[in-house]
Amino acid sequence: MDLPVAFPAVAASLTEIRSAVRACARAAGATPDVIAAAVLAVNEAATNSIVHGYAGGRSDETVQVTGEHDDGWLRFVVADTGTGLRLRRHSPGLGLGFAIIAQCADALELHEIPGDRLELRLSFRLNGAA
Repeated sequence: MDLPVAFPAVAASLTEIRSAVRACARAAGATPDVIAAAVLAVNEAATNSIVHGYAGGRSDETVQVTGEHDDGWLRFVVADTGTGLRLRRHSPGLGLGFAIIAQCADALELHEIPGDRLELRLSFRLNGAA
């Protein structure tokens, strides 16, 4: 799949990220429902990286998005090296990003990796079977 790996960590990148995820999901043979779920979930994950990890965006930093499919699954990883997960009293948004992602994906993993890297791994069933 031809999915760009690194996007500038700014809101303007979200259109390109959604387009790349859509193309990746189509190439994997995903149904329209799975495509829509993947696009929404990855968009939310990338938005969280930009808004929270990079305090609203930093053009000198990146959000990494990778995609693959195998064994009936479509998988994406959204990663950044921003500020990580922290409680924020005055945070923009309603705090629904992870809830939306969890609702869309069939499997979700969050990993904090040494070196200030945060990865969100999203998996979607391609054929409806477990």
